[in-house]
Amino acid sequence: MKIILLIFSILFTAATSEPVKSTPPNRCEGLSRAGFLFLKDFNIKATRDGYFEYSYVLTKGTTYAFASCFPEAGQKSVVTDLTLYNDGRKVMFEKALRYPGESVVFYQCLTTGIYYVRMESKDPTFNSGVSIMSFQKK
Repeated sequence: MKIILLIFSILFTAATSEPVKSTPPNRCEGLSRAGFLFLKDFNIKATRDGYFEYSYVLTKGTTYAFASCFPEAGQKSVVTDLTLYNDGRKVMFEKALRYPGESVVFYQCLTTGIYYVRMESKDPTFNSGVSIMSFQKK
């Protein structure tokens, strides 16, 4: 019985806690946009095929910001192709991100579900970056 109460307490705390306004990790400052809350960051580790992919549950009516940064690249420009797929692997959008420069893309989610974010690049510095998710609920 104590275990059930402990599990319920943990779930209740997680479900009722408000997201904390935060900023992206220090290594990627400047990628946040007014009104967006930092959600999660992912260390990019490309596969042998030259891409990095992660999945996340996106919620209908929420606008998401997907950003990338490559602090190890220094002043060298890094271009990655960001593709968002729905749970059926249908492409929702594709966008070339440039770091430094245009490294953020926004997506208004129309259907709640699991989505896959894929980042792909031919550049060898691609293996040492960060992908950041932020959101804004309307």
